[in-house]
Amino acid sequence: MVDETCYHGGAFWERLDPRFHSPNRFGDIINADVLDAWFPPSPRVADALADIAEWSMQTSPPTYSEGLIAEIASHYAVPEDQLLVGAGSSSLWFLFASRTLRPSSHVLLIEPSYGEYAHVCEQVVGCRVSKLTLSPDDGFRLDLEQWTARLADGAFDLAVLVNPNNPTGHPVGRDDLLAALRAVPRRTLVLIDEAYMEFWNPGESLLSVADLPPNVSVVCSFSKRFALSGLRAAMLRTNPHLRSDLARWTPPWAVSLPAQAATCAAFRDLAYYHDLYQETHRLRGELASGLARLGLEVHDSCANWLNLRVPRAEAFRAACLREGLFVRNLGKSAPSLGDEWVRVAVKDASTNQRMVDAIGSIVACRT
Repeated sequence: MVDETCYHGGAFWERLDPRFHSPNRFGDIINADVLDAWFPPSPRVADALADIAEWSMQTSPPTYSEGLIAEIASHYAVPEDQLLVGAGSSSLWFLFASRTLRPSSHVLLIEPSYGEYAHVCEQVVGCRVSKLTLSPDDGFRLDLEQWTARLADGAFDLAVLVNPNNPTGHPVGRDDLLAALRAVPRRTLVLIDEAYMEFWNPGESLLSVADLPPNVSVVCSFSKRFALSGLRAAMLRTNPHLRSDLARWTPPWAVSLPAQAATCAAFRDLAYYHDLYQETHRLRGELASGLARLGLEVHDSCANWLNLRVPRAEAFRAACLREGLFVRNLGKSAPSLGDEWVRVAVKDASTNQRMVDAIGSIVACRT
């Protein structure tokens, strides 16, 4: 039987009450199997939501997120007719795929990468998928020349590239990527997912590129970068024609009023987030050092996670569960990785130390 949904993190909810009948004790677990931000939203976000708390729950939001789109357009200096917003980047991807793909379509994906892309193409749309597989032997780095060579004959209807790539953690520079994109035949649509770009370098984003090729679309989540995972908000930049078609299939009130208000407030306090992205790099380095001292093979990223190469990843994940630590078995959504890779999210300093201690106990029991 084919799974109807994609494999994701979030298994920590198995220890909590998803019906919220009683207070949830989040502090008893470490939810390192999802890449939610370790830091809180900006105080301006908290103030904005506090000001409209009850009112925002009983009042319909702006029907098509007009104010949020205006805020985004102003920030990136992009025309509003190129922008669409939705309840998270996965929501926008489902919409994008439903309007641009059909069973006869041929899609090029990177392996490993965010699992929802393969799931939608293979299990929802049912189209043909080819994959460019990255190897741990060269650090999972993408060869752009090889990627563009695969696309050169125009045989693909869509290519998807996550930048920085999740889960490998490696980015592609904007100038190199733009040169590659301009070599892709115009009949091939390209979707660039920049969910973790802010953790690496916002100056490398394609979102504000004035002469972006018309066959290129860029999706960006606000969930991770602004610590708004629970509110669900994201944007898509695409050409006006495709944007118009996608907008026709977007329901009214697609983004909640709290999510619209919070995202607008976050855009007005970017300095707060910039400092926390820099702190994330420091915390990731400390976590990597702590895990390496345990004798583990640690693969760094440019964002808010680390990858560990371990024998029998699923058994390792199960052992972590007994310690209240939830980690991601990457092979569950990336078959090329087999049963030897897990991903852990970067948390605050004290939680990172709890992770090191828990994994240290597991390693000690295995040796």
